[in-house]
Amino acid sequence: MNLKGKILSIAGGIICISGLSILPASAQSLDVDSTVFAGATGSLNPPVPLTGGSGTFAFSSIACAGASVAVNADGGDTDAEAGLCVIVSSGSYSSIACGTGNVSGTSTVTSTTAVSLDGGENGTVTFNILFIAGVGVLTGTANDGDTTVGVVDIIPTGGNCLTGVQQFNAQGAAASVAVSA
Repeated sequence: MNLKGKILSIAGGIICISGLSILPASAQSLDVDSTVFAGATGSLNPPVPLTGGSGTFAFSSIACAGASVAVNADGGDTDAEAGLCVIVSSGSYSSIACGTGNVSGTSTVTSTTAVSLDGGENGTVTFNILFIAGVGVLTGTANDGDTTVGVVDIIPTGGNCLTGVQQFNAQGAAASVAVSA
């Protein structure tokens, strides 16, 4: 499956999950903001060696789509939106072995086109990603306090693990969730 197909497949799954309105009996509302993305790091400083090492990174999305839904348990307003976005991230990495390690930083998500009443959502997320063999689990906190979780896959594209990886392509999906009483 090509990159576009993968992104559309992930987006469809997240939009379906976002549309679920299964709420605990005590909850008054549920707000889910989800994003699928693909992009690349800039030059890693320094390049990631075969073992060990730490440094800094920057990331920019080349494809990004988001969906958001807010549901009130009392049958009140339901707000849904979807659109394209741009993600820009930066932070630091600590490598155990090439493709395995920890990344932490901040991402800014900017809505570029949105189908909604309020024009889309923008925000920042402080995150941590634990990678094992190129597959990472993302955890973090959005600027509005929502819990953020996701999955990120990286593939070396500049250099290699023996000579030092200078760049990674990354693709993934993340969602921020808030349940309020």
